[in-house]
Amino acid sequence: MKLNAALAKNQKNNVVEGEINQTLVMDKQYRVENLPALWRSIGLVNFESFRAYYMSDLAKNRTNYPFLSIFFKYAGQLELLKHLLPIVKFVQVLNSKLGYQLTRQKARDMSFRQFIENQSNGGENREIFNGLKTAFDDFSEGWNRVLPFVKRYQCHELPREKPNMAYKLPVVFGLMEPKDTGILLCAILDFLVDLQNKFLEEVMSIPPGTCRSLKFLDEPTFNVEQTVSSTSKLQSAKSNTPSGYYLQSMRIDHARSANIINFDWDDEILAYSQRNLAAAKGQDIIYDLTKIEAELANILVFEKVYIETQPESQLYLEPYPYHMELFQGCMRILSDIKNLITQEPIPDDKMNLLGVSGISSSFMFPQVSTLDNASEILSSLEILLCFVKRTAVGDGEIPIKDYVSRWMKLSSLYAHEGFARFLNIDLRLKHLVALYEFVEEQVANLKIKYIHDKYKAPLSIEMRNAIIKSVDFEQQTTTKEMIPAEAFALALKRFMLRFLTLENQKEMEPLYVYLTDNSLNFWPSTIPEKRIEALFPEILLVANTYDAYDFTMRRIEQTMETINANNTMRQNNLGPRNPNIGQRTTPTNRQQRKPKGGSRYDIT
Repeated sequence: MKLNAALAKNQKNNVVEGEINQTLVMDKQYRVENLPALWRSIGLVNFESFRAYYMSDLAKNRTNYPFLSIFFKYAGQLELLKHLLPIVKFVQVLNSKLGYQLTRQKARDMSFRQFIENQSNGGENREIFNGLKTAFDDFSEGWNRVLPFVKRYQCHELPREKPNMAYKLPVVFGLMEPKDTGILLCAILDFLVDLQNKFLEEVMSIPPGTCRSLKFLDEPTFNVEQTVSSTSKLQSAKSNTPSGYYLQSMRIDHARSANIINFDWDDEILAYSQRNLAAAKGQDIIYDLTKIEAELANILVFEKVYIETQPESQLYLEPYPYHMELFQGCMRILSDIKNLITQEPIPDDKMNLLGVSGISSSFMFPQVSTLDNASEILSSLEILLCFVKRTAVGDGEIPIKDYVSRWMKLSSLYAHEGFARFLNIDLRLKHLVALYEFVEEQVANLKIKYIHDKYKAPLSIEMRNAIIKSVDFEQQTTTKEMIPAEAFALALKRFMLRFLTLENQKEMEPLYVYLTDNSLNFWPSTIPEKRIEALFPEILLVANTYDAYDFTMRRIEQTMETINANNTMRQNNLGPRNPNIGQRTTPTNRQQRKPKGGSRYDIT
């Protein structure tokens, strides 16, 4: 009896389990009498179920819902894009707070913790401290989340062991530069931007009119005239509409949060679904692909932009401007300013206010800088030059002081005492390049002697003769057109300060490649470009730059000493000047003395 009861109970349990799992064969009468649908297992509504439903009839769904096909291809990485803007924003904070102020060595020594403490007065300013801490935490989270996915940067393969972002790391890891430690940051940004751009490019490849979820792309949702660049390169080649899709292009530093994909998968998106109520169909879920596709397209494509690189660059953010390295990233910035604003020399009365009687001879005999904190003033001028170029202002009559006061980002310049003094001299934007070159020369007099020894290779006899042949040391006492010695020395000095204070330039390159490039603005405007191209000694190498400058300066000094000695000797040989020399003498009496023998015109 007990055995029969156990078997009966077990059979009953198997029947219930079969009903729940929908494995029991049931006819219509059984379903009416036992209502097995009230007790059955059902499928879960989640991403895996949704993808399985789409893949169950892939050929049909790919034709009817092409956007979902692209979504599933990128779904595994789209969530990484939410870290793009936090990374960009913290990098911009570092640029704005530390730009032009840190040398490379200081950037390697200062930790992120020290940066935050320095900016917040040791943490006493809680608002600044909390703001920077939050920004760094978001940056750190993005770095650590994205970097494991990044394997390469351009042609560089990244090391397997990559640093985890933390407060103890030096700030150099947050500074944009496509080399050394900066490669990691560049690689992260490249990876994220490329992810968004490729996703949007594939979406744009869907022929217009074949995907109802992308109908909002048929018309521009932005002002076409204000678009950064044309979107024609992203229009579908198979477009069956006159205009194709509209997709705005934009630089990342101009983008708003709505322009960047910020996506986290949420099962709520699958609310557009229902279960199959038929018997033995509890695991089946029917998804409304039309509504789900439209929802995802709105989240992932609407108002999103194709991200462009910086002008004339492969980077998506401007490289970090290190102290005294303006020309490493913007080597033609002075020419750019001249093209924007016609430049003029600083008037003599303004030069007197700067503390000098003239600028023309300051490079002949290097002296100790006449400016206090000249290096700091030069950094302030570098910031100003970059900002003038960026804002493309064209009015040279605007006082520099007024221009600085217009922009909040330039307010920090007032904190530099030496630069603030310049603002009260009534200099204008048309004097900006001359002012920069004046301060630059003060700094160069102190800095160029410390350039690397590889740029101090001695001149050969042939090189010295080539300089003597091309350069006028006699101050144009000959009729032959030559390069003035002072201008030659000035160009070499500027080249050394702008390009050789680092060790990036290859020392075996010909020097004329740089010095004959007029757009680099090494020469005074009074020297004709054709004369420089024709006469600059081609035998000189970058390695000889310092010795060529030193040779030129010593030759100038010798020439001046010779001229002064000759003038002194000439004065000594002449002796005291007779005050009567050169005066006409007249007879004491009024009657003129007649020539001997008289004249045939004399009247007797």
